[in-house]
Amino acid sequence: MVIRPDDWSVVIAGRWNKAILTPAGIAKRLFGIDESNQIQVAVPLDGLSPYQVRHPLHDVVAMSDESRLIILAIRNTYENLEHAMAAGVNALSSLPDTPVTAAGFNVSYCCKDVPPDLAKLFKADVDTPVAELGKSVRSRSISRSLGYENGVLNITLSWDDAGFKLQCNFNLDSKDDEELKGWLQSPLAEAEKVVNQLVDKLELEIEEVEHDDDGQ
Repeated sequence: MVIRPDDWSVVIAGRWNKAILTPAGIAKRLFGIDESNQIQVAVPLDGLSPYQVRHPLHDVVAMSDESRLIILAIRNTYENLEHAMAAGVNALSSLPDTPVTAAGFNVSYCCKDVPPDLAKLFKADVDTPVAELGKSVRSRSISRSLGYENGVLNITLSWDDAGFKLQCNFNLDSKDDEELKGWLQSPLAEAEKVVNQLVDKLELEIEEVEHDDDGQ
């Protein structure tokens, strides 16, 4: 079964000051760009969701609320994820007084249908009493947390009406800025190796990503 990259991101949990992380603030502090007119800003129509600030050169978008700073990879590649992680390091460096609690980077894959062999993994003893309730099961998930460096790798397999998803969350809980910066500077080659080994063990195949001619 072929799976495709989906929803790669960097998340830093903390009490982020939205008054500082304006579009201009994100451009300067996260992206290192002094001219804020170079960035692209998507303003939410509902007036409640955070605005999204896109880097003019790299395929990453940043947004924040009071509890999280999120940096999304527009194209889900390790190169773009590395740019997102670098922006996270810049945020921790330029706003060192922000109370933080964790940082993580996420590599996920999805496909429309759950692979038949993996569908068997979702069956559990709890299914019998649940079935007796006479209600349809709308989603199923399996999760494991593995030790990874000085943090954890949270692996989640989920299955719902939208299809199958494999999520790999590399997370470190810490209130120390330097520890979190070190985590976001983790060699992605090793993370990629671990993810690929997991995909191989699950007998899945990753869809090849087309690259632009300039490599961006």
